[in-house]
Amino acid sequence: AIRRGQLDQAAALLDQAAGPLSKRPLDDAVHAYHQARLALERGDPGAAEQAVRRGIERIEPLGLAPLLADLKHAAALVHRQRDDLPAAEQALRDAIAQIERARGALQAERFRAAFLGERLGAYEDLVRTLLDRDPDRTLPEVFRTIEQARSRSLLDVVGGALALDADIRVPDAHQARIARQARTLRGELNALYSRISDAAPASQDAARWRAEIAEREQELREVENRLLAAQTAPRYDVPPVGLEQLQQSLSDGDVVVEYFLARDELLAIVIQPNAAAVFRGLATRSDLTQAVQRLVFQLHRAMRPQAWVGPRAERLRADARGVLRRLYQMLLEPFAGVLQEGVRLHVIPHGALHVVPFHALCDDDGDLIDRCAVRYGPSASMLVHLRSAAAPEAPAKPPLVVGVADPLAPRIEHEAARVREVLGRADALIGAEATVGRVRDAVAGRPLIHLACHARFSARHPLGSGLKLADGLLTVRQLYGLRLDAPLVTLSGCNTARNVVQAGDELLGLTRAFFAAGARMLIASLWPAHDEASTELMDLFYTRLGPDGAADGTRTDPPAALRAAQRQIREHHPHPTFWAPFVIVG
Repeated sequence: AIRRGQLDQAAALLDQAAGPLSKRPLDDAVHAYHQARLALERGDPGAAEQAVRRGIERIEPLGLAPLLADLKHAAALVHRQRDDLPAAEQALRDAIAQIERARGALQAERFRAAFLGERLGAYEDLVRTLLDRDPDRTLPEVFRTIEQARSRSLLDVVGGALALDADIRVPDAHQARIARQARTLRGELNALYSRISDAAPASQDAARWRAEIAEREQELREVENRLLAAQTAPRYDVPPVGLEQLQQSLSDGDVVVEYFLARDELLAIVIQPNAAAVFRGLATRSDLTQAVQRLVFQLHRAMRPQAWVGPRAERLRADARGVLRRLYQMLLEPFAGVLQEGVRLHVIPHGALHVVPFHALCDDDGDLIDRCAVRYGPSASMLVHLRSAAAPEAPAKPPLVVGVADPLAPRIEHEAARVREVLGRADALIGAEATVGRVRDAVAGRPLIHLACHARFSARHPLGSGLKLADGLLTVRQLYGLRLDAPLVTLSGCNTARNVVQAGDELLGLTRAFFAAGARMLIASLWPAHDEASTELMDLFYTRLGPDGAADGTRTDPPAALRAAQRQIREHHPHPTFWAPFVIVG
């Protein structure tokens, strides 16, 4: 009733509940929390404060961190209504301390992600309160708070603090039986996802398989939750990095731009080795969503058959550049002075920004890619962690190249053969040889892995997304079980960088799977990649990266190599749909 704005009805319900709950401390504290919410909605901070005080008195002896966090957050909102920002700051710090305490006790990534996702408001409100008081003094705390609120479960998994759901320990025979049930369901789902990837989307078979997938996914979630709830192994958190730690990891020429949506305000923190500044009010949530939707429309508009025949081609490019220019003005123009020639730009997107190709944004002087080599990351903490991860001193195996063509991408096997040729000493699984089993067995210990195959992305069931190999789909769930030590993994198929962005900016898709499996840098596509342009792009990229270097004898790192290849492709495929889909993450 409170969410619907039916405040009188909410008050009546709370009055009815007051008597039966008053003698039970926990329920009475919950009742007090909702009374505080109602009073805040009515603009009555006095009544809200009284309810919060009663709730905290009832719950503190019980030590229940989640409810205590909610009550402390409500207390902070009372202080904000009274313009007492110092008191609001402290209450929000107390709330976040309780959230972190409860989150760290949870034994599974999905539980941690869900718990944090329900309480992000405390982090957003602390960021706003700190910036409202003194942005220069509080910037380190603002940065730390933002890092606490994004991709935390992925950081815990990559940092070794938290097992993946697939790595469930089985303490007894009863749990072993449930674990066998989970393995059976995962196998059935993998088979169903492989079938549906080959079926026509509108066919009766596909409809039946989608229904079966939904039923088994629900059953598997319930089974896995029972297993995960029984986990008792000690766990810990990987602490997010602080601003000073991030700056110490940067080199001259590095610029990190970290975006964050705090309630309805998009802000950015721009970080260099010896400087940091915050830029507020870049956009509202709705303005940002609309701008990104217009961009996606323009990019997919250019993929239509015959879109590039006749005079429409230049109009399509002009329309796309108009949207990209607007996004540049919104997202980059306020600090364009730091985006100088030769800068290595590290973009940390947030929310809808994960689908934006920042390297293709443009102003009157041209595309951003002409000034900067751009890479992306789920969080600044992930960038620092991946950078510090020790690479193998002498890889025991050569690079691995995998290629599986399909009707949508018939040139993939030609691409794979060419990449193998450019790399020189490399193993290859191409065509019928590239089965799920052989690829899973072959990937460990490779210094570089190139996977040229069609990708299937499922927003409804992201763990069923995967790579289409010769005999079926290599799904996200199966990728979780791999143990790579790969500095670079290239996914040259379509949509390989697409993710479901859950609360807390947790990314569910191939990106998460490969980082969890041990990749440190990932090249993937934000939208369907054009077959011919992608083949040429990969040839140019590996020519610069390969053992013999470029034609002029120079060698370069992956972000610079990708930048050079994209700029060359742009000369004869000027629309960003063709030259800009691939990004480097990590």
